This record gives sequence, structure tokens and C-alpha cells, in this order.
Amino acid sequence: MADRKSFQRGERVRVRNDFVSGHIRVPGHIRGKTGIVMAEGPLTPFSDAHAHVHAHGLEAVA
Repeated sequence: MADRKSFQRGERVRVRNDFVSGHIRVPGHIRGKTGIVMAEGPLTPFSDAHAHVHAHGLEAVA
């Protein structure tokens, strides 16, 4: 994906604080929290997007 944000090791990041109806992937206790990127994994299908039939359902996972 050309428009995908690429994170760098050691970069400080914040978990999205999104609230949506239905199943969500981010546990409530980490929403809005900050952390440091340790590694970035390959693009994988984002299961929530597939469940909701979104066209752009790829996301990087660590």
C-alpha cells in the first residue's frame, strides 16, 4: 500500500482511541495509550474489515 504509514523501530506511537459498534480489535485498557515500536510485521488482512466488507482491509501488525 503506497499510502500506508511505515513505523520505525524506536518511534513513539499512540494507540487509536476509536469507539465503534460491534467487535473491535483494540482492548479498552490500551486505547489512547502510548508505546514504542519494537518491530513491524508484514501486511496482513485486517479481519474486522473483512467481516464488515471494507475494500481496503490491510494493516501492518507487529
